[in-house]
Amino acid sequence: MAYFTVGLITMMALILLLLPIINQYLSCPEIRSCDANDRFSCSNNPPQNCSFQLVETIPENLTYPSGSIESMSTFDAWMFLLKNAKKSVDLISFYWLMMDRPETNSSLDIQGKTVFNELLNVIKRGVKLRIIVNKPNTTNPDLLALSQAGAEVLNLEAEKLLKSGVLHTKLWLVDGQMLYLGSANMDWRSLTQVKELGILIKSCDLLLSDASKLVDLYNYVASRNEVPRHWPCKFNTRYNADNPMQLNVQDQATSVFLSSSPPFFCPSGRTSDINAILNVIHSAKQFVHISVMDYMPYTEFAKPHLFWPVIDDALRRVAVEKKIEVKILTSLWKHTKPDMLQYMKSLASLNGLSFTKPETSLQAKLFCVPVVMPYQQTIPYARVNHNKYMVTDQTAYIGTSNWSGDYFINTAGVAIIIGEPTPSGEDHHHHQAIFERDWYSNYSIGVWNVDVNNFTISCNSA
Repeated sequence: MAYFTVGLITMMALILLLLPIINQYLSCPEIRSCDANDRFSCSNNPPQNCSFQLVETIPENLTYPSGSIESMSTFDAWMFLLKNAKKSVDLISFYWLMMDRPETNSSLDIQGKTVFNELLNVIKRGVKLRIIVNKPNTTNPDLLALSQAGAEVLNLEAEKLLKSGVLHTKLWLVDGQMLYLGSANMDWRSLTQVKELGILIKSCDLLLSDASKLVDLYNYVASRNEVPRHWPCKFNTRYNADNPMQLNVQDQATSVFLSSSPPFFCPSGRTSDINAILNVIHSAKQFVHISVMDYMPYTEFAKPHLFWPVIDDALRRVAVEKKIEVKILTSLWKHTKPDMLQYMKSLASLNGLSFTKPETSLQAKLFCVPVVMPYQQTIPYARVNHNKYMVTDQTAYIGTSNWSGDYFINTAGVAIIIGEPTPSGEDHHHHQAIFERDWYSNYSIGVWNVDVNNFTISCNSA
């Protein structure tokens, strides 16, 4: 009898322990082998042939030799999305400045104005426009005009929700059928004065269904003004670094997943942005090529400043231990921090280490967008390489975050990771060609050749 009683108590205790798991299983179909609420993940139909297209902003007066790789422009990609919108447009952005200051009476923002006017046309056509934006400190004329025209504008209070971070995501989702993700802000300068890279995705239901969960997550947080302790199961995903989607992209079998930052913006199943980056670096077999505006192995904005060598350690490790070729291209402009040069020189100092063969290959350069016309000198926060991507022999990573600790600890961002089993696809070659075009261009300067006391001289000598 005693054994029976002990066994019964043990069984009841076990049931009590398992109840939360059973309840989650029953209430969250996303964790089952087939998501019954997601018609795309349960379909027995062959995968769609998804369309992926890299898009860039090449600033005016920045020219490359004839025959250099070219991409669709950010402006054309955005206009395509708006012209083809039928039901809904969701825009998640850091800030808005689609038109230059009225008092300047400038024509420099003509592309920004064109996009803004098309947004107004979208509303007039009866398309639902929803904007989620980092809460501005003052009334924003663009957002006010769009709101008055019928757009839904939600402010995400980053100061409360992210502490010292911001909403740094740049994501468009149109009709749940088309997507833009990349470095470009909702800013006229991102269309003509700042070098940007992103991706336009069409006809890819499974991926876009997962992207819609990220959009809904931002809507949930902004509308409730809180980050839940436990995310509702509708935000969970089955697709991550350990279980990427298997898609056909331009007739190439491709693995894909979306990552999110900060970690507390990652519901069950979602890979964090920093873990995605580390996974891409460590899975490389031949090379790791990086193009980012800023590279800082510490926290820039949070105080006290903390040393944060997470990415730095990974790059050094694969370069030294695995003999992976590492190249990092950051930005040289009037706001470049001297500290960044020191960290980049520290990385580059490992280049040529020969205690084991072959020698370590770890190189660092800075990309300078030249100021050619006098008026370009007066445009604030422009003439800069704003890219946020990495391409290896195995994988491509396109994100919305700069590479310093804050962006992965308490700043909101997203990324797409496109990789095996076939990194030999057309888009992968295009991505690598973009990096090589910039790396070997006259606009790139070796880190040892930069004058830390006068960035302008260094840039103009490029």
